[in-house]
Amino acid sequence: KRTGILSNPGYQALNQTGWSGSVDSTGWRKAVISLDNTLAPLTPEQRSRMRFRIAFSSPVDSSFAATEEGFAFDNFRIGQRNRIVLLESFTNAGGPNTPDEPNKTANAAINTFAEGLVGELIKVEYHLGLGGPGDDPLYKDNPVDANARAAFYGITYTPYALIDGKYGQSLTQSFNSQSLKPAEAVIDTIITSGSTGGPYNVDVTFTANTDLPPGTALHVVIVEKVITASGPNGETAFKYVMKKMLPTARGTLFNDGVPAGEARTVSVSCYPHAYDPSNLAVIAFLQHEETGEVYQARLLDTPQYIPTGVITGIEPTLADRVRIYPVPANDALHVNLPTAMREPVTCRLFDAFGREIAVDSYPVGERTLTFDTARFANGMYVLQFETPGEPTSRKKIMIVH
Repeated sequence: KRTGILSNPGYQALNQTGWSGSVDSTGWRKAVISLDNTLAPLTPEQRSRMRFRIAFSSPVDSSFAATEEGFAFDNFRIGQRNRIVLLESFTNAGGPNTPDEPNKTANAAINTFAEGLVGELIKVEYHLGLGGPGDDPLYKDNPVDANARAAFYGITYTPYALIDGKYGQSLTQSFNSQSLKPAEAVIDTIITSGSTGGPYNVDVTFTANTDLPPGTALHVVIVEKVITASGPNGETAFKYVMKKMLPTARGTLFNDGVPAGEARTVSVSCYPHAYDPSNLAVIAFLQHEETGEVYQARLLDTPQYIPTGVITGIEPTLADRVRIYPVPANDALHVNLPTAMREPVTCRLFDAFGREIAVDSYPVGERTLTFDTARFANGMYVLQFETPGEPTSRKKIMIVH
């Protein structure tokens, strides 16, 4: 879309706005324009008397003018926008406490941008362990999912932001472009449920508007709308922070795609960690696992059910009570439970990018597992413990050869 078009189609005296290009070629081109600014000052009666006009012109030196090949319009549509745009922000609060610290200034700008687009844009904030020199306290809450999401996009620094998984050069320009595209799906409902002491259940139903290709995944994200905490860079408030991605950071994959008009329901559950459980919300979005394209998103800002047994980080988790040796590990890592469990315990090992590289289980009554670590590279890893009746918990380990 451009203004001040030289050939001035329609002979507009002011505000010449439309589309133009310098390449003479045949083929269909897609053009979309927002009517928000046009409709905003009009009364309902005035809107009912609006007239839409399409005009075309070309300079005399154009091949169109020379050959008189002509011009055509097709598939003209005036409709209501149905796409909710997803903004993913990657940040780190461990930087120096200076007025112009990049993550701090970027977060302020992104929050202002998102708050001006309520109902049209959904923001989710991931905290990474990149940067420093201090530690980001929110990154420590769930490094596995945050690292996996960063690895999916190949992000190696913060701050970093993406619109619908692909666009981030200009948030305003990217939003304007994406919001005008018809959504490939509708996320019909997000329903939460649970009981005291039990898991937090989330059921998401969506319907495909177009054929969703193989490799489409539904991601469910538990977020905390506001977290009051102190970062080394001086930030004290963080908004829509990712707490858990369900069932994992990879989402629920539809290997065969979803045909247009068909609905699917995904049910996931977890024991969420939260600073304030009343601030929990749920985000769901559909994304292709290879292209990164986001097809639709939805926010449940006020869940029907809020868990009361949320882990705040103060209570000791299973990971806090296990004994791990040697530290650091070389050829083998031994993981001892504090006591024999009455339920099976699954232990997963993730690398620094959130990729699962090993998994094993403690049979009922057993206390010790041993991982062969000789084949793993030097670095930081995360052990994740899963057992019925307790929240998922994690512990960092080092491997050094």
